[in-house]
Amino acid sequence: MDRLRHAFESRLRLQSSLAELENTAPERGRRLGDAPPYALGRLTLVMVLILMASGTVLAFFYQPTAQGAAASLARLHSLRSVGGVVHNVHRWSALFLIATTSLHALRAWAAKAYRTPREIGWWLGVVLLLLVAVMGGTGYLLRWDIKAFSLMDLIVTSLSGLPIVGSPLIALLLGGTGQGIIPLNRGYAVHVWFLPAVLVLIILDCICLS
Repeated sequence: MDRLRHAFESRLRLQSSLAELENTAPERGRRLGDAPPYALGRLTLVMVLILMASGTVLAFFYQPTAQGAAASLARLHSLRSVGGVVHNVHRWSALFLIATTSLHALRAWAAKAYRTPREIGWWLGVVLLLLVAVMGGTGYLLRWDIKAFSLMDLIVTSLSGLPIVGSPLIALLLGGTGQGIIPLNRGYAVHVWFLPAVLVLIILDCICLS
């Protein structure tokens, strides 16, 4: 057991990362405006946890079908105030996550964190920002309303002009552009399963590298 724990610690450095997090905790009595810049990373982690919790609740009510997507969201909001609160918490947490990741990337760029030996953490942050943006797009797709249709038109218009890779990317994201193509199931799988798993792995890597 000790050998297994030592193997994980030598590779992930979890205990050293937690110790560093405790040593850099802000002192009591500081105002919010005096908070150190690393608070953006902690806020990002909090937003991810809130999104995962609220998204789990929404998954019990949402139906990823062309006929049931909008109807299931309407039924969710009809559950007095509980359903609407959960949905709005999920939506606003996603917006705050985009804001915190963008500000965190801007702070890292201003601090020149892209230089050696911290360039790995910088590129992980860039990938994290892109994943958050894609999650926001797939979240709008799951609404299956006029905003989702406008988003699909924007994706097709933007990617169709790319040579060679344009059509494969459209097929990957939307399943194609022909009549009857409904990318809702694909967007649901990406939004609920694939992107959150990759997001958690990147955040853990960023914590270990910090």
